[in-house]
Amino acid sequence: GALSGDAFRSRGRSLRRAAPPEILSMWGRLVRTAACCALGATALAATLTVDDDGPADYASIQAAINAAANGDTILVKPGRYHETVNFLNKAITVTSEAGPLDTVIYLEGETRIVRLNGDATLRGFTIRGGRARIGGGIWVTEGAAPVIEDNVIEDNVAEWNGVLPGFGGGIAIDLASSPVITRNVIRNNSALGDATGTYGYGGGIDIGDYTTATITDNVFSGNTATDSGGAISAGVNGTPVVITNNTLVGNRAGVDGDTIVSEGGGIVVSAGFTGDVRNNVFQGNVADTGGAIYFFSNGTQGITYLKNDFDGNVPDGCAGLTGTKCTTGQLFVPPLFLDAASGN
Repeated sequence: GALSGDAFRSRGRSLRRAAPPEILSMWGRLVRTAACCALGATALAATLTVDDDGPADYASIQAAINAAANGDTILVKPGRYHETVNFLNKAITVTSEAGPLDTVIYLEGETRIVRLNGDATLRGFTIRGGRARIGGGIWVTEGAAPVIEDNVIEDNVAEWNGVLPGFGGGIAIDLASSPVITRNVIRNNSALGDATGTYGYGGGIDIGDYTTATITDNVFSGNTATDSGGAISAGVNGTPVVITNNTLVGNRAGVDGDTIVSEGGGIVVSAGFTGDVRNNVFQGNVADTGGAIYFFSNGTQGITYLKNDFDGNVPDGCAGLTGTKCTTGQLFVPPLFLDAASGN
C-alpha cells in the first residue's frame, strides 16, 4: 500500500529530527508523430479509442487499459473523465487526441488519480483534483520508467488527515522508479503535513529516495508544501537525478503561523542527493530559508549546480551551501516572461 514508500523518503528535516502555451502549439504534431511511431513499432500493436459520450471502443480510460496489451496506444477523445487510472504494469501509450485543455481526468478529492506502474507514456491530459498521502495526482511506483509529458497537473493534494506526512501533491516518484517528466505545467498542487505543518514535502513533485528521474522543461507555479520543497523535494539517490531547464514561479514552502523553519520554496535537496540542477529559472518563490533552493548537503559534491537564474525569491535565492557556493556560476537577471501576470 501507500505506506510502503515511507521507508525510502528520508528528507533532510526528518533525518535531523529522527536521527503552458507551447504545449498547445505543438500538440497536433506530437499526436501525429506518436500515432505514426505506434503503428510502425509492431504490426501487432493496436490503437484503442476512448470517448465518454460518443462512439469509441471504450467509454472509460481504465476499461481501455484493462483490454490493452503491451505496445498498444490508447487514444482518448476530448471530454471530462471522472475516474482513477491504473496502468496495470503495462508498457502502453495513453494519449489525448486534442490536448490537456480539452481532455481532463479528474476527481473531487476522493483518492489518487493515476497509478503509473508500467514503462508507459502519459501524454496530453489535465490531471486535477486527486488526493492521497503519496502522489495526489500521479504515483510513479513499482520501479516503473514512464514518460509523463505535455500534461497540466493541477489542484492535487498529498495529505493524510493532518496526521501523517504528505509527499508529492502533483507527482510522487517511488523507490527504483525512473520517470522522464517533461513539458508539463505543474501548478497549484500541495503537500500537507501534520497539524504543525511538519513533514509535508514536494508540493509539485516529490522524488523519493533511490530513484532516477529526469525533470526537464516544465513550468512549476503556485505549488505549496507545508514543510519543504514547495515545487520539488529531492531525496537521497543512488544514481543522478536531472533537474534542468524548468521554470519555477511563485511556489512556497511553509505556511503562515507554523512553528517550523521551512526550506526550499522552489526546491529542497537532501543530503544524499546527486545529480544535475542546471539552467532553471527561479522567480518569486518563498520559504523561511532558501526561497528558491535549499541544500541540506552543505556542499555540491556529486552535484552539477550551474547557470540557474534567480530573481525576487524570498528571503534569498539559495541557502545551505557554505561560502560562495550558492552564487558561483549562477545568474541574477529578471526573466523576460511572455506574460508575467500569469507566470508565463
